[in-house]
Amino acid sequence: MRLRRFPSRVVSCVVLLASLAVARVVSGQGANLRSFEAFYSPMAATFAADGRTLYVVNGARGDYGMIAGRGSVSLCRVDGAGELKVDDPRLVKDLNAPVDLDILRRPTAVSPAGALVIAVGGSWTTDARGRNLDDDRARGTGLVVADATSGEILGRMFLGAESQFASVAGSPMMDPYSVAADPSGNIYVADLAARGTLPQGPGRAAPGIWKLAPAAVDALLRDEAPPAGSLQFLPVRALATGIEYSDAEDALYYVTGTDGYDLAGAVLRLPRGDFSNDNAIETIARELTSLASLTITPRGTVLAARNIGDIVIGRGRRGKEVKFREKFSFLSPGQMANTRLDDGRLLVVVPEASGGGAKQWQHRVRTFTVPGNL
Repeated sequence: MRLRRFPSRVVSCVVLLASLAVARVVSGQGANLRSFEAFYSPMAATFAADGRTLYVVNGARGDYGMIAGRGSVSLCRVDGAGELKVDDPRLVKDLNAPVDLDILRRPTAVSPAGALVIAVGGSWTTDARGRNLDDDRARGTGLVVADATSGEILGRMFLGAESQFASVAGSPMMDPYSVAADPSGNIYVADLAARGTLPQGPGRAAPGIWKLAPAAVDALLRDEAPPAGSLQFLPVRALATGIEYSDAEDALYYVTGTDGYDLAGAVLRLPRGDFSNDNAIETIARELTSLASLTITPRGTVLAARNIGDIVIGRGRRGKEVKFREKFSFLSPGQMANTRLDDGRLLVVVPEASGGGAKQWQHRVRTFTVPGNL
């Protein structure tokens, strides 16, 4: 591993979830598959610490990319039986191409613990006419911090070209795609960096995961240079398409999404999120083909969404597919989330980034249940 050290309410409506399929509830199988059609290019979902408050990222895809200023985060509720309700479809609004979010565990220079941190402004950002926005400042490439109750924007971390981040890191972020926060206040950001297709060299963004220590987070929120040693980088040539921090295991998990490289289509684990040890990375599963996202159950089982449209349990070689009674595929599965229901089952939330031809704000999030001992 090459390591560089350097100085993710106005409208209230109850939506009845139509049951689409029911399968036997046995280990490795999904049940109670349901569709929830109230979003606009849903890219990611995450639960707050209460396990009942759900946030869904709306990427606002147009014909040629994600339309600047139209992205948002929806506030939803999940009851103990797994029923969903939208409390506010645009809790956080006017975002540029949001793709993922997480919950901050510790306060920052501008926000309390429990705030949302949202990845925004990748190279897929366009204007209303579908023209690509080439300027990182115009895109706001980086992270947005928002109040989880009011939706107020509390701060921004600009991480693109000519940012305070780039001046210290030696290169900008180009395509922040997934974000995770740990209990110590570190923030991890996976950068796809144009899928690694651009020439590499000094000053060029590279695919991988950045670790921003709390001191770097606070400095960037003040638009100041991060202090020495507060930034670290883990290169991931196979593209880190989903990252999540397991508090229970004190470990960073990530999945890879591009074939043709070592550890492509793999689930990997980094204890303590420690970027300083070349040999610390553990391979949990491999040869799963291109992966889009992951979610970790309370017992530490990884569920990974594949780009071909199914969900696998990430263990060993090739994993084990989560089976449903009727064969179907998820449409462009996004960053998933899960929570425990009152009866012990786990509810898994799968955003489908592709609208499938539906109108705006009729795009779908699917849910299904798996046994609680998974």
